[in-house]
Amino acid sequence: MTANNGSMAAGLPAAAAVPLLADVCAVAIVRNNCAGYWLIHLADDKPSAAAMIAALNLALGVTPPQREALLAGSLFGFHTPAADPAQYTAAGHIAR
Repeated sequence: MTANNGSMAAGLPAAAAVPLLADVCAVAIVRNNCAGYWLIHLADDKPSAAAMIAALNLALGVTPPQREALLAGSLFGFHTPAADPAQYTAAGHIAR
């Protein structure tokens, strides 16, 4: 998991907590301008994982659009439109 160029992508916080797509009980951290994720917790169930993710992002000051943009950037690159929080609604859903 490496950074693209050492600078942070604009409009995004340093990090966010996210669920893993492959395991809804897994809680991971994604970082601005870094590919991949860091697994931090395996919850007993999906609601517990969601609660932990919400609490961590609240403490970090991360909004749902920022969370989704960081996740997309970590998966597809921070140069992609999906890594822009402006592409998401306030609830964190893709804006169409």
